[in-house]
Amino acid sequence: MTDTLDLWHLLTSPRFTGAAEPALTLCRDLAARGHRVVFFADRKREGDLLRRAVEDFGVRCGDGPTLSAKASPLEMVHDLRWLARRFRGPDGPDLVHCHHTNDHLLCRLAARGSEGPLIVRHLHGGGAVAPGWTRRWLWRGTAGAVTADPGMEAEVRRRHGMAAERVLLLSDTVDARRFTPDGPGRVEVRRRLGLTEDTPLLGLVARFRPGRGHDRLVRVFRHVRQLVPGAHLALVGRGEERAAVEALVRLLELERAVHFPGYFADDLPELYRSLDAAVLLREGSDAGCRGVLEAMASGLPVVGTDRAAMPRLIADGETGYIVEDGDEQALARVLARLLGDRSRCRSMGRAARTRVERRFGPEARAERCERFYLQLLAR
Repeated sequence: MTDTLDLWHLLTSPRFTGAAEPALTLCRDLAARGHRVVFFADRKREGDLLRRAVEDFGVRCGDGPTLSAKASPLEMVHDLRWLARRFRGPDGPDLVHCHHTNDHLLCRLAARGSEGPLIVRHLHGGGAVAPGWTRRWLWRGTAGAVTADPGMEAEVRRRHGMAAERVLLLSDTVDARRFTPDGPGRVEVRRRLGLTEDTPLLGLVARFRPGRGHDRLVRVFRHVRQLVPGAHLALVGRGEERAAVEALVRLLELERAVHFPGYFADDLPELYRSLDAAVLLREGSDAGCRGVLEAMASGLPVVGTDRAAMPRLIADGETGYIVEDGDEQALARVLARLLGDRSRCRSMGRAARTRVERRFGPEARAERCERFYLQLLAR
């Protein structure tokens, strides 16, 4: 039987976006394996969504450090003293899993010169492996790294000299009991959009922010409509770039074919069930491309690019398609191929659901992470 570990996960963020959901999922599943897991998040600006999420996940939320990227110097000193005292005390953790640079830095400073816990860093974005003396100092005192992105795995090994056995490539996971092909939503959501059951509908679920590819997809979709005249596109979410994308849709005279249904939270599974296929062009801040897995679990084929974790999640030609990032002609071809063939969509969607059930369940992910922790501690 595996020894019980005392594990802390630190997340300098007040929002239930980006790294928060995969971090909480991992905490929940490690606790289910018998480990004592405590989750620390931003207490200065903690939002209602994150508080509710911690409760919903059944994860123990720790008190003590402010853990805010906007902390005052006095609050940072308080956090350092609190962490250093706990790290050296009898009730300190065996291992601390940091999710952002701010909490990584705090833990590295607090553990300096002590026989305290091992520090593991989760790489959710490329900034964590950027060059510079601060990053080099951080990584010299870090026992291991975890990421869903093969590119970041290679980068942290090359730039910061992390040995292969100290880096875990860990795919994200999805709740396949929540995201399912069966259930309500298809008729209701389509009715809201003014669409029928037979209308070919593609969806992109992503925050409207620079670099996520909404504008590129709209331009590509104009060509898709020439090949599949009845096709429609739903751009789902919210964000600062939405107004610019809406203006582009009007400029290209696509208002009747491109829809903005807004933000979905608890009813997100219903939104996925209304689609025939999903697309994702760029990863979000967590690099794990969780939206790909949500769509696949919902029985949808997914078209993605050769970025981040997407090539590891999508079986090209079986559960969807992978196209080269920036190749708009190839993207238009595969989207038209899917939207013009409903039987292909359904068969690929069934294969996508099966792939999620077999390869991306939470139990297997937690077991791999647990094994990685134990290997680091043994070293």
